[in-house]
Amino acid sequence: MLRGLAAWGPASAKDLQVWSGLRGLKDVLERLRTRLLTFHDESGRELFDLPDAPRPDEATEAPVRFLGEFDNMLLSYSSYERIIEAEHRKRVMSVNGIVRSTFTADGFVRGQWRIGEDDRVEIEQLAAVNDEAMELERFASSAIATKARPGRRS
Repeated sequence: MLRGLAAWGPASAKDLQVWSGLRGLKDVLERLRTRLLTFHDESGRELFDLPDAPRPDEATEAPVRFLGEFDNMLLSYSSYERIIEAEHRKRVMSVNGIVRSTFTADGFVRGQWRIGEDDRVEIEQLAAVNDEAMELERFASSAIATKARPGRRS
């Protein structure tokens, strides 16, 4: 369990069960409790972690990360919502068990990636990113059109 927490902590007993495939982990964590730190997530679940594990300040932005197919980051938690929004899960995790390569930004899956035929990385962004990009394009094009009007002072 300590190795699991070193890799995936903070994690709940259920998260560690999903990661390890073992049962009865609440008892194991109770025996380890004096060696661990505990936290609670947004829904009140108790999370365990190693005392010396790195924990960045809450204001620290999570960096962009590219995750490969079947990456444990997508498979090691009991609640997928910790990393991927429910409406996007079906695009990333198929009913027949395929887990596609994804990328994260701010700690959440924001799209999929693959190596194309020309050995370049191809990125497919999920709807929220695409919607935001289209909003930015609309804003930018209207701002440019406003500045381009004759007689308009900037």
